[in-house]
Amino acid sequence: MKWQTTSRSEPTLSKARSRVKRNSGFSTGRHVVAGFFATLSSFAPRFIATQITLTLLLKLSVAYADSNSACKSKSEPCTETITIASAANFTPTLRELAAQFQQQQMPGLAINIVSGSSGKLTTQILQGAPFDLFFSADQQTINRLIDAGVASAKSRVSYARGQLILVSHNPQIGSPEQALHNSRFNKIAIANPRLAPYGRAALKALQSALPEQDLSDRLLKGENVTQAYQFVLSANADLGFVAASQLIIANKNAQVGSQSSMQYWTVPQELYTPILQDAVVINRPSPSTAQRFLDYLSSPSAQSTLKRYGYLPGNVH
Repeated sequence: MKWQTTSRSEPTLSKARSRVKRNSGFSTGRHVVAGFFATLSSFAPRFIATQITLTLLLKLSVAYADSNSACKSKSEPCTETITIASAANFTPTLRELAAQFQQQQMPGLAINIVSGSSGKLTTQILQGAPFDLFFSADQQTINRLIDAGVASAKSRVSYARGQLILVSHNPQIGSPEQALHNSRFNKIAIANPRLAPYGRAALKALQSALPEQDLSDRLLKGENVTQAYQFVLSANADLGFVAASQLIIANKNAQVGSQSSMQYWTVPQELYTPILQDAVVINRPSPSTAQRFLDYLSSPSAQSTLKRYGYLPGNVH
């Protein structure tokens, strides 16, 4: 499968021309390229249009100018793009962290974020998806990438520790904790344990809280915690195990008309295995910017943002 990164920032023709004018070495490169096409045209069939040749020449000229132009000042930063794969639960937080990083350290950097379940994103990276960084919701997926040789082991960090909560949007069943222990629910939503770490944590919490009950026929599995949360919002499930960050984001975005109707219970940490969320730099030709963004997570402003979104500290130094 061939992967192609989208939404990359391309220079406009006017910008390209201005860069060409500033580049003293471009004149020689232009004559070399023009000479190539002059030689080619003597052998090419007549049906090759001159306009196509000129278009190709222009594209090669722009590429040559971009590869040799340099930033003259901070007011004219270089344009660079990195693409980050993010676990669904962390994506809204990552968007804010990315905006802070761009504003504080690299105004000329474009950051593309691709969201999904940790399991599916891992499969895509193993298949060659052009990601520069991966923020997973667990540690196992990072192990797979490092073992496969596609990620840098020395760059690995546990950037946060997730919190599991049980939510309910149905006031008729009482508090989520009571409804769970008294089995006052028809369906309970969780993320797919095969794909999502929060799904595995939810199963562990259920087994710890209700060891004698078989709830397999009452589970409603979403592809990730975002879909599990939507199952609760849409009343397809009475209860749902989701990330604490999602309720904070829901309040921020006013997804629910009356937040007082969304009840939640913070699941005690001893009921499930800690959800350590790791990040790693993917082995790509130019990893320095990706590593710089990863290092930014240890800054006070980044740590403050993580806390505000409901994450506990990981081991970012």
